[in-house]
Amino acid sequence: MNRLASFPSPSRILLACLPAVLLLLAPAAARAKLVDRVVAVVNNDIVKLSELEAVVAPVMQELERAGYPPEKEQEIAYKVREDALQGLIERKLVDQETKRLGVKVDDKDVDAYIEQIKQETHMTGEDMAAALKAQGMTFETFRENQRESLLRARLLEREVASRIVVTQDDIKKYYEDNKDKFSGKVLYHLWHLAVSPLSGSDGEARLDEARTALSQGTSVTEVTARFGKDVPKVEVSDLGDWVITDLAPFFQEKVAALKPGEATGVLATDQGPTVLFLSGVKKGGGKTLEEAAPDIRRAIYNQTLTERYKAWVEALKKKAYIKITR
Repeated sequence: MNRLASFPSPSRILLACLPAVLLLLAPAAARAKLVDRVVAVVNNDIVKLSELEAVVAPVMQELERAGYPPEKEQEIAYKVREDALQGLIERKLVDQETKRLGVKVDDKDVDAYIEQIKQETHMTGEDMAAALKAQGMTFETFRENQRESLLRARLLEREVASRIVVTQDDIKKYYEDNKDKFSGKVLYHLWHLAVSPLSGSDGEARLDEARTALSQGTSVTEVTARFGKDVPKVEVSDLGDWVITDLAPFFQEKVAALKPGEATGVLATDQGPTVLFLSGVKKGGGKTLEEAAPDIRRAIYNQTLTERYKAWVEALKKKAYIKITR
């Protein structure tokens, strides 16, 4: 279930805080045609137009497929670009802090993390090499990107997450303040379909085929067998029963609109293209304080983490020289 709530350690801290749009991979073709220029200065660093376009490209592709009226599409596109630019500025500030504080990661940590990525995406070394080649990215560049992610995660764990303490009194108060959430809820049984973020447009197309098959009544078992073999592979995971308010905000509206047997469109997320399939809805029983405590602890922790991260970044921004150029 952690695909919707968090990212596997050690990057959970970073990915829970930074804007999701910041973490998407863009097709190489989207970057190749740009005439580059500076869009922001952050202390002694710069943010280039090519960096911004690389972040927004996957979201813009999804936006074009959504079929919004031109004015609405333009409004959403503007916000996406503004949010992405702010996210890139934040990333520069975080990277500068890792250097200032001397945060390090060993080669073995990077290797272990890449192995973890392969396990989670069910990719062999050959699969990953092929996917990287399709994206116009060398393995060395990919490996360096993962090193940077680990550096940021380690910094944020040290400066933000390690200082969060959730007490029993906090848990009890949350339970009392939110008794309606634990008194018996509507449960949505969800399935998660995903392809590697390195698989590009081919992966999105294959994921959309799997989504269509499910929506047309093909069983989950058959879809898993049909689309889980050839590259790009579609990974199908049973997420179990979810209360809709426990989902990440990005998914709540989309799941609420589904009827049993329906699937979302292909969604751009921080872990790559994603589809959610709703196989059923039922009413669940309530939970005692003791039963609910682990979920409550996690909810308080995540909320506090987000708040502390925002405050920490705002403090960095106030001390920094930041100039945005249009």
